[in-house]
Order: sequence, then structure tokens, then C-alpha cells
Amino acid sequence: MIPAVSAFLALAALAADAPPAPAVSIQRADDDEDVILEASLRLKSELAAAGFTGQIVACSVDPIKGPIDCPLFGGQDGISLARVEGASSIFATSVLPGGRRWQRRLRVTDADGGNDATLLAVRAVELLRDVQLHLVTTPSNDPEEPIPLEPFAQAPPRRRSDWVFTAGLNVVTMPWTTQVRFVPVLGASLGAGRQFGSGTLVLLEASGPYLTYLPIAMQSTQATLQDRPLFQVQALATARASWSSLRSGPFAAIRTGLRFMHVQLGADNLRGPSDSTVRAMAGAGVGWALPLGRRVFGTLEAHLDISPSVQIVDNNETTQTVLDSTGIWSGGLELTLAIADP
Repeated sequence: MIPAVSAFLALAALAADAPPAPAVSIQRADDDEDVILEASLRLKSELAAAGFTGQIVACSVDPIKGPIDCPLFGGQDGISLARVEGASSIFATSVLPGGRRWQRRLRVTDADGGNDATLLAVRAVELLRDVQLHLVTTPSNDPEEPIPLEPFAQAPPRRRSDWVFTAGLNVVTMPWTTQVRFVPVLGASLGAGRQFGSGTLVLLEASGPYLTYLPIAMQSTQATLQDRPLFQVQALATARASWSSLRSGPFAAIRTGLRFMHVQLGADNLRGPSDSTVRAMAGAGVGWALPLGRRVFGTLEAHLDISPSVQIVDNNETTQTVLDSTGIWSGGLELTLAIADP
């Protein structure tokens, strides 16, 4: 019994004399993407397995410049995580007791595992060890007064904007009458929206004016292009989604809104009657985005819309002219230039 008690007391004394595990700050934004939030939790476990104590600290982390005004838990070492444009950034910072400091950045694209939380956690611990080894093995220029190394200067806090502004050219077509199926019309579009993460964009767009002349089905003759101008404008809410990045590669879109149409039924020189109507519309499309710079990218999108059919009857003394959309489908092609936050 006495030897067992002695052994227990000896182990307790060793545990009391053992130095505490080195502290490491895990820095990331609370509103970052899910992969970063999951990686920070896995990183805490990886640090514990490597003999560190991890503490998650919520602060601003710029994907290019690194942590902004982020405190170091324990005052020595930190790992920062951020994500943008289909890639994750890892920043490892280490500070010696004398004040010597070093920071390195590792950018991991999705193709290399940038969307894998476990892989990010393992690479973050490896990067921190590399930084610590660099500080230990590299002699200081002035050991008595070490100069902190700041390869990534700390920028002042900046509120990131996720707004996107677009301008483009559209070609739309709608089937009218049974004689001439499609009349393509050229118009323009302007839009503004907000990006959520790297894969979702919500846009409010206005497009038009679309001005054309429609063929009219008459009782006694075949459809011909008469003096029947049609004026259209559209107001749309569009949601785009991509499995990689909205600024590069394929994406899908759904949209809904209103279509305003004004039709001049009689000849202009006779001041004939006119009529206007508003129709709800909804549709979907696919497109491709091409990056043109740090803040600029272009898109080409093809879409198909559905809306209630339109029928307007012009009764006069001699004939009855009927304007009728033979289908409720319309198609379009949109070429857009977008400006977004880097």
C-alpha cells in the first residue's frame, strides 16, 4: 500500500511541475463560410494532438493580408483562416518571447483541398511548425534588440462590400401568331445585387426597351408586318448559384419578375387605339462566367421564361385584327459585364 501511495504522489508532483501546453489562437470571422467554421473546430483538435492549447478568437481576417487587429491567445502564436473565390487562406504567426515575429500565408485552392476542413486543419498545424522552426533556426540580426519581422503589414480594419453591379446586352424573343413564330429583339440591362459567399448571387435587374413590329393575323389575309409596334420592359429578381465560383466557370440561375407591354393597334397616321398590359414571368437559365480582372468578370447566360399568354382584339368598322401570343414561352441570351468587390 505504501509503495502505491508513494508512486501516486510522485506522479502528481511531476504533473504539477510539467509546463503548460503552448497556447495558439485560432482566428476567423464568425460569419465566414461553413468550411472555415468547421476547419477551426477541427484545428482545435489537431493542435491538442500536437501538444498545443487552441482557443478560437472571432475577428476580421483578410484573405490577402491576414488577420486585422486579432488578439493572440497566450500572446505567442496564432493561426488565421479565411476563404474567398473558391480558395482558402491559412496564416500562421509565431512570436518569440523577445518580440521577434514571423508570419506566413498558404493559399489552398478547392482543387487542392481548399474546401476540405480536415485537410485545412492539418496543413495549418504544419505551417505553424514551419514558422516556429524558421524563428528558432534563423539567427537575429541583433540578438540584444530583436527587430520584429512583419512580412504582412497589418492594414486598418476595412468593411468588405459584397455588392455586384452589372450592365449588359440582351436578345429576347417571343412567339406571336401562327404565321411568324419568333421575333428577336435587342435591348440592354442594368442590375445591382449582393453576393453571399463565393457561390450565391442575388440580383435586381431592369432590362429593355425592346421595340419591334408584330405580324398581325387578320381574317381575310395572311399575317404581315403591319403598323403594330410593341414596346416591352422587364423588371426581374435573379438568383445565381455556382458550385465553385460565380466569377469563373458555370452557374445556374432562376428568375422571376414582371413584363410590361404596350401595343399600338392602329396605324400611327390614323392614331389608332393602343393597349398596355403587365404579365408576371418566371424562368431559369444556365451561364458561364469569365474573370477579366481582379474586380471585373463577364457572363454569358441563356434563359427560358414562362408567362401568361396575351390576346388583344382591335375591332373597327371593316375588319377584326387579333394580336395573340401563341405560346407562353420566351427565350433570351444575355451578355453581361460585372464589377464586384475583389
